[in-house]
Amino acid sequence: MKQLRKMDERGYSFLFVFLTIILVTVLGLSIIKIANNTLKTSAHERDDQSIYYIAEAGLNYGRAHFNLSLDTAFAQADINYHLAKIAYEQQPVGDPPNYKSLLLDELRLLGYPTDLNSSVTLDNTMTNLNQQPFKKPIFEEQFGQSPEANVYITLKNDKEDQLQYEMESTGLFKNTAITRTLQQYITISLEFADIEIPDGSGSNGNGGTNEGNGSSNGGHFSPKEYAVQTKGNIIVTGGGKITGNVASADGIIRLGGGASISGSIGTSLDRFEIEHSGLDKYKNQVNGSKNFPENVLAPFPSDRMDTLSQLKYPANEEAAKDQWNKTNIIHNGNFQADNWIANNYTLNLTGDTHFKQFKVDQNNAITINVGNSDKDLYIENLDIIQGHIKIIGTGKLNIYVKNTFNIKGSFNTGGDLSQVNFLYSGTTPLTLSNETQIVGSLYAKEADLTFSGGVGIKGNIFTGGQNVTFNGGFNSTSQYIIAPNATIKVQGGANIKGAIVADNILVDGGGNITFGESVVPPENGGGSTNPGENPNPGNPSPPNKHITEESILEK
Repeated sequence: MKQLRKMDERGYSFLFVFLTIILVTVLGLSIIKIANNTLKTSAHERDDQSIYYIAEAGLNYGRAHFNLSLDTAFAQADINYHLAKIAYEQQPVGDPPNYKSLLLDELRLLGYPTDLNSSVTLDNTMTNLNQQPFKKPIFEEQFGQSPEANVYITLKNDKEDQLQYEMESTGLFKNTAITRTLQQYITISLEFADIEIPDGSGSNGNGGTNEGNGSSNGGHFSPKEYAVQTKGNIIVTGGGKITGNVASADGIIRLGGGASISGSIGTSLDRFEIEHSGLDKYKNQVNGSKNFPENVLAPFPSDRMDTLSQLKYPANEEAAKDQWNKTNIIHNGNFQADNWIANNYTLNLTGDTHFKQFKVDQNNAITINVGNSDKDLYIENLDIIQGHIKIIGTGKLNIYVKNTFNIKGSFNTGGDLSQVNFLYSGTTPLTLSNETQIVGSLYAKEADLTFSGGVGIKGNIFTGGQNVTFNGGFNSTSQYIIAPNATIKVQGGANIKGAIVADNILVDGGGNITFGESVVPPENGGGSTNPGENPNPGNPSPPNKHITEESILEK
């Protein structure tokens, strides 16, 4: 009996070991399954996060491509808008050019959607017309998978001065069902400059008036009362003479050396300087300082020059005396009338024209026919070394000079004073001398001016420069000289009839100024009411462009 109980105990041990093995096996399998599920979850999360970054990279890549395309579209739309403006100004038929329409045309050429809610993949778009289409970003293989980003762009909003695009990028691994999509809105805003239209009331443009001593009316200041008006000093000496009224805002007025002023003297007694013996003669003419007029120079038409600089050069052309004697008078954008064959050539302007150089020499006579409408002539370098220019036709001619300005000879002599306007944007000092005669007005943006040696300019003179000198027999008849930043010197027998507005003035060496109103309206020679400025208030310069990129969101 005792032996049997020992055998029964050994059976229970076997059963315990067997059950333990089963339990360990089940636990092990459970742990393996949990670990496997964890690995699968980690891999999925890793792939999901990777796809997010792939989608984000695709969106960034596409946005950079779109910005380059916008640069191209803006540049070409600006050019087309300038040219369309010129055509419209010449023949204002129908509606004026619409910048946004021109911009959409350029985006359409580059492959972008231009109809509301239409969409394209960036695979079909370009940054410019000379490049291959957009190429998808290339990603390195990750964990045996091939990443890919598909980028789409949709026009979501089309307002009067605004376009809004939605860019969408979907990241994925090929041959998997996992995708993530990001989106971003890009808004293009077009901001046109405000345009003020003069009301003709005589306002100086800043809400003030010029106290009855002249008017600007949106153009250049037109003096009505003073032969000379300055911010600073008026010095008349050495036999100098001013016939008319003078006024200074903040400077002194000094007479000496046989000089004289015939009219009222606009300063205070403590700022009027003369030898004591002469004070009694003039004290009744002194009537207090006068405010300097505001906005005496109309804005220089730089935008117009930028527009004209976009014009293509005219086609090459020959001038011929006979079948054996010929010359290239227009060649590669240059007008070259510098040999005898070009003498008496007529340049017919059928529209606004752009030349690199306009050169006349050998005392040649050249006729410019402007026809019956106003024309703008944009010249990078004007070199009339020795020549004579005649203007025919009834239209006005505005000559915009960018770099060098040289004239020796004559320009429009015997012609209409109001028909020709020179507008010079260069900074090199401009000197006209000897026998040169110009019938027309001149507006120098910031260059200093010197007129000497018998030169004659019959027309108004405007400049933003610092110095203007009239010397050696200069003679004028009824012109305005408006130079609010300049010290003007009238000396060496120079004789001016008209009115001068300046910072300071020195009349010396027998110089003479006699008041007279200009025979040419001051609007001529540049400014907001000058031909050559945009006459259509509804047709402004190209707008400023603002691009707004909103936050990236996940769809």
